[in-house]
Amino acid sequence: MNRQIRKLVAGLLALYVALFVSLNFTQVVQKQELDANPLNNRQTIRDFNRPRGPIVTADGVIVAQSVPTTGDDDYKYQRVYPLGNLFSNVTGYYTYSFGSTQVERTQNDVLLGDTAAQTVNGLFGGNDNSGSVSLTLRADLQQVAELNRVNERIVASGDKVEDYIDIKLSVSESRYTNWPQALQEQFAAARTVEEGKPTITLTLDGGAA
Repeated sequence: MNRQIRKLVAGLLALYVALFVSLNFTQVVQKQELDANPLNNRQTIRDFNRPRGPIVTADGVIVAQSVPTTGDDDYKYQRVYPLGNLFSNVTGYYTYSFGSTQVERTQNDVLLGDTAAQTVNGLFGGNDNSGSVSLTLRADLQQVAELNRVNERIVASGDKVEDYIDIKLSVSESRYTNWPQALQEQFAAARTVEEGKPTITLTLDGGAA
């Protein structure tokens, strides 16, 4: 009887060890392979229900951010791009169906808060330990570059730019007066002066301003 019990215990122990090795092999050795499998969408579903940090330009403009969904949406957050395609070649995209590219992909751990430092900070903070990514590009310069490309396409088509776009340059009076005389003369004919805001100085009794 004792011999049969020992055999049963040995058999159960062997099964337990085999199960333990199999689970660790799956979770550790095959992790990357399973994560890359397009049929495995569990991680993607979890990620779309977590806060994801914004991508911001050098001049402080948000070009990618996650906003809470409303209604009966399947996910808690939706990724939006406020400037449309203007920075799409840099930020890339982050979607459920097609995965992610560019900065959205390379900085995924930072945006989700999965780096080692963020994970440690999350233990002592709130539920949202997502991070933001700052670009070296400026939104205003990118918009000017895009406008130039539009102008070039209009000219290449044989049309006049002014038939499609109204362009207004604004320069403060203090800067204009510091321009070289030759440059001032080039813009003098097209120059219009707008009234600025009044300046009020309060003087206290005794002459102290």
